[in-house]
Amino acid sequence: MVLRLIKYWPQLLIGIGLLISVCCATLYQETAGRLWQDRSGEDQKTDFKIHSGILKRLSEKNKGLLLDVSVDSWEKRVMLTGTLDDPAVHKEVVALAR
Repeated sequence: MVLRLIKYWPQLLIGIGLLISVCCATLYQETAGRLWQDRSGEDQKTDFKIHSGILKRLSEKNKGLLLDVSVDSWEKRVMLTGTLDDPAVHKEVVALAR
């Protein structure tokens, strides 16, 4: 068992390194994005509350909507994106977001 691991140690190190670099890059990108935004911490909190409130209402209605609809909030404005087949569900999602 140990001999097999020694044989493949370069591949293991490369795989672990790639995994760490991807995770760190994502974390760095999110953190840097928050630092460079032109809005205060209070504005960010307000947008987060709006965003999480809409997600909560969508999940209470139908958890599948969380996979079909994306929510973004910026300066108290909300953008919904995604694809819905049923126009009635589309109207329902818009009503839940208001």
